[in-house]
Amino acid sequence: MNILQVSLNILPIIIVNKCINLVKTIYINFYILAKFTMEHERPNISTFLLTIGLIGGTIIITLAYVSWRKYKGELKEKRKKHNSKH
Repeated sequence: MNILQVSLNILPIIIVNKCINLVKTIYINFYILAKFTMEHERPNISTFLLTIGLIGGTIIITLAYVSWRKYKGELKEKRKKHNSKH
């Protein structure tokens, strides 16, 4: 395998890891915010923000996965076109 193939195989792992780290950061921030608001007697707001964080994280992961699949599909299509020309 050449360097391009190795880097293309590692790219999805990097994207997924960045998305996971982003979701972890969002979750930690909302957890801290929820804990702070609970101490100040606002449980409804913390639940709402936690829900927004979880839904937003799910959307981010889904969009990253779909873009990665699209990228791999386009790459496969380019290779197929390139191989058919030769």
